[in-house]
Amino acid sequence: MRYDPANIDKTLLFEGGFGLERETLRVTAEGTLSQTLHPYGDDPHLSRDFCENQLEIITSVAHSPAEAVQLLAEQHKRAAAVLKERGEYLWPFSNPPRYNSEEDIPVAQFDGQLKNKQLYRMYLAKKYGKRNMLFSGIHLNFSFAPELADKLSRGSSKDELYLTLAARLALHSWLIVLLTAASSVYDSGFISEQGEYASPRCSEIGYWNDFTPSLDYSSLYAYCKSIQDYVNDGKLVSASELYYPIRLKPRGENSLEALLEGGIDHIELRMYDLDPLAPYGIFEEDIEFAQLLILYLISLDLPLPDRMAQEHGIEKMKRAAHYDISPELKSEALALLDRMTAYFCTLGEDRRKLDIIRLQKEKLTSGKRYAERVRESFGDDFNAQAFERSKQFTLGE
Repeated sequence: MRYDPANIDKTLLFEGGFGLERETLRVTAEGTLSQTLHPYGDDPHLSRDFCENQLEIITSVAHSPAEAVQLLAEQHKRAAAVLKERGEYLWPFSNPPRYNSEEDIPVAQFDGQLKNKQLYRMYLAKKYGKRNMLFSGIHLNFSFAPELADKLSRGSSKDELYLTLAARLALHSWLIVLLTAASSVYDSGFISEQGEYASPRCSEIGYWNDFTPSLDYSSLYAYCKSIQDYVNDGKLVSASELYYPIRLKPRGENSLEALLEGGIDHIELRMYDLDPLAPYGIFEEDIEFAQLLILYLISLDLPLPDRMAQEHGIEKMKRAAHYDISPELKSEALALLDRMTAYFCTLGEDRRKLDIIRLQKEKLTSGKRYAERVRESFGDDFNAQAFERSKQFTLGE
């Protein structure tokens, strides 16, 4: 299936919905994991993930990458104001600070009707161990503008549009990891293989299921059934346990039932590291690039990927998460960026869009990958220098 944006008004083409979910560990004035309770109550924008000390900042839906970062900044400042009174800080890395044992990693506490959330996290801790639960990252939620989705979906449906996109991102999201990995320094007690990884959380030592899933993108029913089959087979306790870089999500409650009933509302890209070089963990340009990659991918005429192709896509993502990139992978990335440049040139010259792609190419050709810059800045003494950065990060500097 090919969706051709070429004849669509360019103003409409670059509209969309952008939402960010950023996980960030709370740390003490000594740079250790905080052991205090989540201080934000039931605030829907300041939640928590696996750990009691793992804050999750959730933005409202923005209408541009710039607005998404602005909304993240606003919630970040709200969170920081509370921590300032408590002598705590926000840790700016996907990799955690030094800790003594898993006793320092408290499972998130829930009461009453939400008690099942705590029980689920206890199940995850037992199955996967607490160590990998400390990895923090950023999820980007993207939706096409409704009018754009309608124009693109002529002859099909909005669900088919998103399914096609998800299938193609499953094969190509390694490029995002290659260009945004920013976790190339870590404590030796956490990862012993020093120097190997640009993004440990996206590599083979990261947070993955103990099998490589294969999903059916031929219809929404087939997609949901392919996930539910893993639950029925006992490989997953629920659909939420599917740790996959791309998710299709409904509006409101996230469940397969809601997805089938209400259809696909947006797509979630789950492979972004926290970038300690960015004031709030992610740069606007990297969100813009994701939108350009999305528009490019839907313009292609490609078959739906089979199991082998999907497994190959995951393996490429894991390789892209290494610090040293193979010449073949680098060459493939540059060729893909060149094709994107040529494609957007055909849509009419837009210097901003072309400059975004050029910036990505420069990461690969000029030694400006975030992973390289992070190691340059924090590689000598990770814990000490990272804690100093956490003070600046908490202030949004």
